[in-house]
Amino acid sequence: MYDSPMKRVLMSWSSGKDSAWALHLLRRDPTLEIVGLLTTLNTEFQRVAMHGTRRSVLEAQAEAAQLPLWVVPLPWPCSNEIYEQRMAEVCDRAIGEGVDAILTTVSGCGTTMKDYGFMFRAEPDVAGDAARVSGLVRDISEFISEIKYLKYVVRRPLAVAYHAACSLQHGQKITALPKDMLSKAGFAVTDIPEGHICCGSAGTYNVLQPELANRLRDRKIAHIQVIAPDLIAAGNIGCITQIAAGIGIPVVHPIELIDWATGGPAPRALESKGRPM
Repeated sequence: MYDSPMKRVLMSWSSGKDSAWALHLLRRDPTLEIVGLLTTLNTEFQRVAMHGTRRSVLEAQAEAAQLPLWVVPLPWPCSNEIYEQRMAEVCDRAIGEGVDAILTTVSGCGTTMKDYGFMFRAEPDVAGDAARVSGLVRDISEFISEIKYLKYVVRRPLAVAYHAACSLQHGQKITALPKDMLSKAGFAVTDIPEGHICCGSAGTYNVLQPELANRLRDRKIAHIQVIAPDLIAAGNIGCITQIAAGIGIPVVHPIELIDWATGGPAPRALESKGRPM
């Protein structure tokens, strides 16, 4: 049993700069204790199951952050049964170690984790812990909206076209928070027409159905070009990759913009395109 006035936070670790900045931000809050970095690992290739970062890189990041790495080993190929067994172990450990919140910067991961209560509803040995863990999962925009101490740098407001990832707006029902977060930071945020329609990434859809996925991407890009923003913000790595492949406008994670707005460096994608600072 953990008895501490600090909130114990487990980070779902993507190993990217979105996770790194989120960790940097959370560590500035004296009321939070980061207890570990959670990641899945493909045991066949020893790489992150989501995007292929090597295990050695993950271990180096965890060592630099001086945090334990919670590795979830997944075989290749991985069945639903094995996945559910591994995630049930995560739920058990999270409850056992007194985790108060699980933060994710990847909306696809967050949506799945928030669904554990339903996923394990028929498993009496797991259902209770899984439901509790589902209630602990928070998207980064939900965290940012509660932080009171952030100070923003005043800059010329750049026009941001906000792309709502399906996993965030439909899966987690989070629609206004990311836009409010960016607006508060000084960006001029605009919705993309037909924002409820997928960009074509949809997990592995752009791999398994590339023709249809590209048609959806082209439709999304056509709407973005009408707006003609300075940059595009999307809270899911799949959407960022999908849209960036078909347009010259920089596509970034919202957390990169919050980092910049609070005194951090400009997003690399923005600098590489020679956009105004």
